[in-house]
Amino acid sequence: MVTTPSSNVPSSSLGPHSTHVTPGTPIKTTSSPRDPALKDSSTDMWEATAMSWKGTISSSNAITPADSPTIDTSMVTRHTTVSPPTATASTPAVSLYPFGAVEGDTECIQRTVDFNSPLLKPEIGFPLGKALRDTLYFTDNGQIIFPPTDSHVPSSPHPPSQGFSGHEALPTVAAFWDDADFSHGVGTTWYQVRVIGHLQAIQKYMQVPYSAKWTLKVTWEKAPPYPSQLDDTNTYQAVLSTDGSLSFALLLYQDGGMRWDYARLAAKDALIGFSSGDGYAQNSELTEEPPAVRYRPDQHRSSGTGTAPGETFNPLQVNYRLQCLTWLQEQPSPSTWSMELPPCPCSRPQAELDPRYRRSRSADRMGAGVRCVYRGMGFLEGWQERFWNGELEAFEWCCRHVGKPHFCTRYSEKRPRAGCEGYVPPTPANAFGDPHVTTLDGLTYTFNALGDFMLLLASDAHTSFVLQGRMARTSTAQATNFMAFIAQYTSNTTTTVGNAPLSELKDIISDLRLVWVPSVSSFADMDAEVYYSPSVLLVNTSSITAVFDGTISISVSANSGMLSAVCSLLEQYYNGTRGLLGVWNHNPADDFQMPNGTNIPVNSSEEDIFSYGMTCKSELGNQPVRTFNPIFLSQLRQENKTQYQLAASQCHGCRECIYDMLSTGDVALGLATQSLVEDYQKRKAALGKWGVGNWEEPSFRTEQVTRQYRATGPGVHFVPHVSPELNISEDGMLTWEPRGTAPLSITLQAVSPHLPPALLQLSFTLCSCRSIQQCDYSITTTIASSSLQVAKCDDGYWGSFCQHAPDPCAQGCFPGVGCDPQTGCDPCPPGLTGDGRHCAGDGLGCGTACRSHSCPEGFCSNGGRCRLHPPSCTPTCECPPAFTDRHCVVAGGDFQPLANLPQRSVLLWVRAMQSATAEEVNATVRSGGGRAVACGWVGRCSRTIDGLTFAVVSKFTYNSSSFVIQFLNEELTAAITTAFNGQRARREVGAPSGDAAPSPHAWTHPSAVSVPELQHYFSCTLYGYEGYQLDYVGTSGLTCISPCKKGYCQHGGHCQHLPEGPTCSCVPFSIFSPGGAHCEQLAVSLAAFISIMVGALALLCLLLSTACLAAQLCRRHRDLRG
Repeated sequence: MVTTPSSNVPSSSLGPHSTHVTPGTPIKTTSSPRDPALKDSSTDMWEATAMSWKGTISSSNAITPADSPTIDTSMVTRHTTVSPPTATASTPAVSLYPFGAVEGDTECIQRTVDFNSPLLKPEIGFPLGKALRDTLYFTDNGQIIFPPTDSHVPSSPHPPSQGFSGHEALPTVAAFWDDADFSHGVGTTWYQVRVIGHLQAIQKYMQVPYSAKWTLKVTWEKAPPYPSQLDDTNTYQAVLSTDGSLSFALLLYQDGGMRWDYARLAAKDALIGFSSGDGYAQNSELTEEPPAVRYRPDQHRSSGTGTAPGETFNPLQVNYRLQCLTWLQEQPSPSTWSMELPPCPCSRPQAELDPRYRRSRSADRMGAGVRCVYRGMGFLEGWQERFWNGELEAFEWCCRHVGKPHFCTRYSEKRPRAGCEGYVPPTPANAFGDPHVTTLDGLTYTFNALGDFMLLLASDAHTSFVLQGRMARTSTAQATNFMAFIAQYTSNTTTTVGNAPLSELKDIISDLRLVWVPSVSSFADMDAEVYYSPSVLLVNTSSITAVFDGTISISVSANSGMLSAVCSLLEQYYNGTRGLLGVWNHNPADDFQMPNGTNIPVNSSEEDIFSYGMTCKSELGNQPVRTFNPIFLSQLRQENKTQYQLAASQCHGCRECIYDMLSTGDVALGLATQSLVEDYQKRKAALGKWGVGNWEEPSFRTEQVTRQYRATGPGVHFVPHVSPELNISEDGMLTWEPRGTAPLSITLQAVSPHLPPALLQLSFTLCSCRSIQQCDYSITTTIASSSLQVAKCDDGYWGSFCQHAPDPCAQGCFPGVGCDPQTGCDPCPPGLTGDGRHCAGDGLGCGTACRSHSCPEGFCSNGGRCRLHPPSCTPTCECPPAFTDRHCVVAGGDFQPLANLPQRSVLLWVRAMQSATAEEVNATVRSGGGRAVACGWVGRCSRTIDGLTFAVVSKFTYNSSSFVIQFLNEELTAAITTAFNGQRARREVGAPSGDAAPSPHAWTHPSAVSVPELQHYFSCTLYGYEGYQLDYVGTSGLTCISPCKKGYCQHGGHCQHLPEGPTCSCVPFSIFSPGGAHCEQLAVSLAAFISIMVGALALLCLLLSTACLAAQLCRRHRDLRG
């Protein structure tokens, strides 16, 4: 790694840039000849020299000598050392790239002690270490971090004091990593992303061609140290760039702009370098220097002995994201080429019988079309495609290898999905045997003649089509058969007659021999010869098929020395045909229409039908032989009724078979005609059948889903599917109750004895967050190329499957300060003040508003952390999750119990292809372990006698998470198998021969530990509070729950969870006064009782007074009468 200071840089590597002067900041100015190879910094070119890494593995030349290559169990390391020019004393200074709002940068600032930038997502990914990184962000503390998931974005203010080891939890590029504090209005940060550009300095330094596909420039301007100080600030930049395979980081420091007073800092561990997190790291040589040098990278003089990798580890073999995006950028809008593409046939028989569609594995024909995929007999899915060749490769890039659903969505924008909605099968007509004709409306008759005849003349507003057939005598019989066909297709712009002009027409198809002109292109596909030219496609298999502009087709085959033809038309020619194949209008009554427009009845005699056929003579070619008189079926029946009955029996009543058998005396020919009739009827039936329906793909977003599917058609039902998680009934009711994140692929299939099946590939999106409101369905991860996608959680939980709970220790604590996973950082060391994460000594700055205040002793209980909030410096408590009051005394909240839990062990026998160390094998198994590594993997490796075989014992620790319990008990075996199968597949596709080949030859594991058994390992007395109950919740796992949440107090009593356990405060209501430990006893209040009695007596007195008054009035009334 070579870091680039702003001064003393070799002039042969860097040219001067225009100086950006920050007001109030002194800038050293120098002059030097401008390098003509470098553009001015005001252009869109960014240039510099820096550390680099290439391909799937980051640069590690700082830890592995170039002459001693390291052999990993999965790849071989190669190094090329390049020495930069030696610096001289007169080296000019180089200022930062211009930055700020006028340069198009975005300001990122929060006036807090720590903050992060928004997440940045290079679509092509960022190669670092052994993987493409999806997301990155920068912090106020000089870091650029590549988080494993979007929900885990910590910002540790303190770098490791010994530098990077390569095994950090978060891959990080450290431009200048130390604790900064922007909370008091000093300093800011700027960033800008560019999608494409050139970094010529990289090409000069590395001597490799390079064109950036994604570049990020970050500037920390006047960054103050913690605690905030007004005068001592740092200004520096980092530029990250990648072309999808090579990746570079350019680190620039403003000359004279790195001014932190390191003597006043509580910790002095500033770090420059990077770590891939999976075994590779590089630290600046300044890491070993004293603070006076380490904190002044702008003044550092390059020794000229540093190394930079010209070629590091094996390059990323294929960046499928880049391949996909490049392809997408090259594609025009589908509206420019897909306007008239047909839908897919609804069943495989339709696709095989519709001559417009080719059953193909590969081809080299240009032209847009639809690709239709079938499983069994049912239609599965389809796409519109611009070309016949090269499309499947792009689909594999975008929809299979990337593993990001939005890439496949973008592919679908360029190659829209094609369904079978609106598919109309072509209508066929037939000419076969001793000529028998079936019209487009389904009328069958026999016509024997000699010469050339018009089988079909079809036309619409823009095209016309002519099909003629030549009849010759069948041996010595008084019957004929087709011996040649010719076709002419004409459009507004092109004329196609087979493959030759009409005036030069000869027999294009004769006895299955094909004649074509040299300009016709050809290729072989699935044992078929394919010839194509503009507007016509010829396919030569057991029959010859010609397709004209995708609207009309004719298939010709030979059988028993005779030719037969099937002609198929699309509905655009409806009501636009005439000839021997009839008038197509779904009305057979007018199929015998003569050129003058008159018709003969469909029940006319054979002689009248013969006379009709003679009127359909060809305008060109051989004229009909009018002296030839064929024999008719009625004559054959009268001549020998016994032979007729025998033939009828052999032909099962097929009139065409009977005629051919009796007219030629050839039983085999008659039976061949019968077979042609049956095949044609089956063809029509198959083309006319429709699927049972199609559905939109569902998206399951809850933990239990039921959905009803319906299909129409006689006898239709769904194929049942039964599994622990998903069930499909015969009536189409789907029930899904996810229990884990194992790969899931289900095809919904509806079948019928009378219809071809219909299929739908289902898609599932799983929300495994703690609540549905925390799921982000716009960001999903596909599980092992299956139909299951897992949505991102926005609840602080992180990991590929949101399996890791929020960890306050992930943010990092001050050096030497411990951290509790429940409460966070411990107090600052003696003599320093702060919250344990940020610490400072007395007199280390004047920016802390509450420095003269302190929290009252004992203000927070049970491990609660006291915080002072300016400007009033009011103390508040940050309580552990169990406590609900402001002083962390009253419990009642849920919390995850801690325990020393058992492990599941797996014994793997791994064989390396080259000599390797146990540590290297362990690292490779860990990198290939997939989801299993996410669940507490610990490996122990030992070498066997042959030096190439290793025994790796992998242990997986249980915890309280339902995800981990479910995974270890039910999915561990499948996950290990899937991980190593995937690794083996990657080796088989273009892996270098020197790679090692870790693969499990045998493995064993003990039995799973059930939830009831695990409960014995847990205790809910973490905080010393009695009465907590251990429950298993399917969405979170084993949880300590207070009885206060489970109705501990009755009759509205108020529950408080105190150290001795839950207690109830009973609240009187109505006339009742609850009592008892749970407020379960009800008593009548004495005061209420007396009040009721007084009220009753008063009411009684009132009633008596009323009665007396009424009696007195009655007596007075009687006295007056008397």
